[in-house]
Amino acid sequence: MTPRSNPGAEAAAERRAKAWTYARRQPELTPYSLRDRIGMSYRAAARLLRSWHDLGLATMEYRGSRGRCVYAVKAVFRDAATAEAARTSAANSAANRATGRGNMWRAMRGLKVFSATDIAVHATAGPVQVAPGDAAAYCETLRAAGYLRREPAPGRSEPVYRLLRNTGIHAPVERQMPVLWDENLREYTHAPGILT
Repeated sequence: MTPRSNPGAEAAAERRAKAWTYARRQPELTPYSLRDRIGMSYRAAARLLRSWHDLGLATMEYRGSRGRCVYAVKAVFRDAATAEAARTSAANSAANRATGRGNMWRAMRGLKVFSATDIAVHATAGPVQVAPGDAAAYCETLRAAGYLRREPAPGRSEPVYRLLRNTGIHAPVERQMPVLWDENLREYTHAPGILT
């Protein structure tokens, strides 16, 4: 049985990718400029610009005539580093299949409340070895992004975490920039100094 493709979703994803490529090259953007250039509805263009603003990828520069928002993509996302940040979901999925990070995320989703040592033990399977230090670093990255919360742990020598945001099967990954990409939400959820 072959999976069915969704032409509407594929077309929308293609328009969003085309919009991002176009936006990175423009000094200013409005929903109208995206609508006219990309061929999307005004409403979809406005929603896309607001999402980029909310994620810290763009700034609202000023309000133009009739109070319309004029946006600009942040300079940090205009250079070649954006190619790394905008990798396809297929590459992200492949990187998470049989990795310590993928195993740690699955363990967190199953345990709900855990320590870094708990995660290291549960994530070590077959050829994949996860050290407690690596698990602790990943827990802290996810905590900074709002996925985990430290819980009171009287009598314990290490922090205990509670999973707050179980967004799906794919592990959120820290990118080179460094940003945290969540494949389930298909958005950046944390970037130090950019997204808070």
